Amino acid sequence: MNDTLFLLVALVSGFAAGVLFFGGLWLTVRRLPTMKHPGLVFLLSYVVRLAVVLGLVWWLSRGGLPAIGLCMAGFLVARFVLIRAVRSAVGGEPEPGASAAVTSTSSPSGDDSE
Repeated sequence: MNDTLFLLVALVSGFAAGVLFFGGLWLTVRRLPTMKHPGLVFLLSYVVRLAVVLGLVWWLSRGGLPAIGLCMAGFLVARFVLIRAVRSAVGGEPEPGASAAVTSTSSPSGDDSE
């Protein structure tokens, strides 16, 4: 396989690995509330997803740093694509300034005393 084709394969493979990794994460998190052993399910899901991604990166490492870099670029593009897809599927964009994290009830100065 020539170098250009291998780099294209690296980019597409990185995108596919990102869809598998982040899509698998989303499916796992959605199903955790109905699982009997959610911690074990999450751990197994993580190990499988990580093994696939690391195996792919190891296989692509024969192409050197450009192949690994393109693989990671494809992986990150898949992340952003899936974030947009999931947001639109579950209720749209968050309000400007809204955080996905749980908000704290402490005062901005850090002083929680009344």
